[in-house]
Amino acid sequence: MKNELVKETQSMCESMYKSLVAYRTTLKENGATNRILNEVNSDIWKVKRIHNGVNVDNVEEYHTQAVELHSYLNDKYELVVPGLEEPERVETHAEETSVDDEKGVGAGAVALGLVGATLLTGIAIHTGLEAKKVRSEKPETETVEETETPVRVITRAEDEQPTETEKPTETEKPTETETPTETEKPTETETPTETETPTETQEEEVVQLVAGEYGTFFDINDPEQVHARAQYIFDNYFANNPTLTAQQKRLITVENLENTIRIMNGTLPINEQGYEFFDGMTLNEYTDVLCEVVINVNSNDTNHYTYFPAYLLFADGTEESDFVRSYSVIYDKLIYALNEHDDEQVQDAIACLGFKFYNEWYLQGMYGDTNPHLFRTDLMYLTFISTIEPYNTTAREWHLSEQTPVCIEACLDYNTGEKGLISVNDLVVALETGAWNNVGAKLGGMDVEPNPWLAEYYDALNQQLSWKYDHRQTLNLNNN
Repeated sequence: MKNELVKETQSMCESMYKSLVAYRTTLKENGATNRILNEVNSDIWKVKRIHNGVNVDNVEEYHTQAVELHSYLNDKYELVVPGLEEPERVETHAEETSVDDEKGVGAGAVALGLVGATLLTGIAIHTGLEAKKVRSEKPETETVEETETPVRVITRAEDEQPTETEKPTETEKPTETETPTETEKPTETETPTETETPTETQEEEVVQLVAGEYGTFFDINDPEQVHARAQYIFDNYFANNPTLTAQQKRLITVENLENTIRIMNGTLPINEQGYEFFDGMTLNEYTDVLCEVVINVNSNDTNHYTYFPAYLLFADGTEESDFVRSYSVIYDKLIYALNEHDDEQVQDAIACLGFKFYNEWYLQGMYGDTNPHLFRTDLMYLTFISTIEPYNTTAREWHLSEQTPVCIEACLDYNTGEKGLISVNDLVVALETGAWNNVGAKLGGMDVEPNPWLAEYYDALNQQLSWKYDHRQTLNLNNN
């Protein structure tokens, strides 16, 4: 029974995979931006993880994940995955979501959740608009055909023998020609055939990804992967940016990006001769590169804001990378609204960021949100800068020019439980200065000295890199 469920789960993943690849091909042909293509690549990676990881021991969990992912992808891309009947599953998933939305630790928590959900829904229009602009260039009838056609193209390109094309015939042959005694044998033959085919297809597809784009960078210690990611970042976000200042051009180079990625992920930088180096100023010097890339370039031209998706500085698929990506989605919508001069959507995006700052960074995931303070110590510095600091060169500048405050509801007094409105600007300042750095003490009614998190994370990373440099010979011997 479990073997059958494994096959069903893998079959579901194959269908999702082929539909996503076909959809991505259509987007590329219509000139979609790298951000949209990277988003599709990320979802392809999720499908591959389930397909390659499912087995008889985890099949129930992975099957549930596959069903939920299928529902999510259909809602996100309006794709119809061939060969699957989904209505009942979608309804079940929707019911589960609604139940989760009603869960909470009190009326205040539920109110925050509802407001946050409303804001997210409001600003989600922008991603949809951009994706649908590309999609709408072709009529719906063509889109349906493209969902199937690329599947055949992949079959021809990746399978020189006509195995995949003949699969339906092979499935029917055992029933018609084999005796009842041998009925089980074709089933055994089917399993490796179905399992191997998508694996080969997916491996081929990974090779076809552009070197450095999301879904190709998994090992921070692999020089080729680090270089490919740095080159990809430079080529796609900075090489042709006419607004870069002379200092930014000096700092933002492929070599500097490589070492920035290494250092901010807790790995020693490498010089031109290929040797590791580190001294008292190294982290500070590459922080300058990081700040230009993630923060300052955003507002070089206030008539056309830009945003660099900082999750590309992390190894793909890590918890920290996914956390930063959740902020990138909102910053993308904020930038879109700023450039469109849509003040209502700007305020929605800022409020949405405010809820994440408050619930994740300040309350430390108290109400079921992600707690970034539990991430790897050597990644905290990069995580903090990547999620909070872009606010200052986008949302704060809008605040200053429009003189329009954006506030969220939060707890003002933990002794009385009084709630009120807090400016998102004030919230960011409090997080940066450490005014709200100990929620446990606040809940206990105690006053604590401010201890800026950013300075704490800087010191922790600096100490770890110093230790690695001092012990590099021992570490290299152990690795060998």
